[in-house]
Amino acid sequence: MGTLIINNKFLYIRKIKEDDIKYKYYDTMSVLPHEYIRMLTVLTVKEMEVKLKECKIFLIEDVNSHMMVGSGILSLLNYSNTVAIVGLIEEITVKKEYESEELRNEVINYLTEYSISEEKCIKCIMKE
Repeated sequence: MGTLIINNKFLYIRKIKEDDIKYKYYDTMSVLPHEYIRMLTVLTVKEMEVKLKECKIFLIEDVNSHMMVGSGILSLLNYSNTVAIVGLIEEITVKKEYESEELRNEVINYLTEYSISEEKCIKCIMKE
C-alpha cells in the first residue's frame, strides 16, 4: 500500500475493496473508467471474481477527506502461464483538481512495483 504527499495532500494508493462498492459506491465509480464501471455493475459475482484475477483495480484516496481522487488499472497478461506474466498498466484516471505529473509517475511506479513483487510479473509496461 502506497502513501505519498503531493501538493500538500496526503494520498493513499490501494487495491479496491468490497466496502468501496458497498459504502462508497458513487465516490468509487466517479474515478473508474467506463468499462470497469460496467464490469462492476453488470457482471455476476462469479464473472467478476474471474475478471479480477487478471485485472487489478487500484484506488487513490485523499486520506484527509476520504474521497476517491483517482484510479489505476493493472492487467496481467498471460496470467494462466505462471512462467511469463506481464503487467500492463491500462489506465490511470485522476480528478482534475489532483492531476499532476508527479502523481501520475507515483502511480505508475507503484503499479510497476506491485506487478513485479506481488504478481511475479517479469516486467510491467504502460499501454499506449
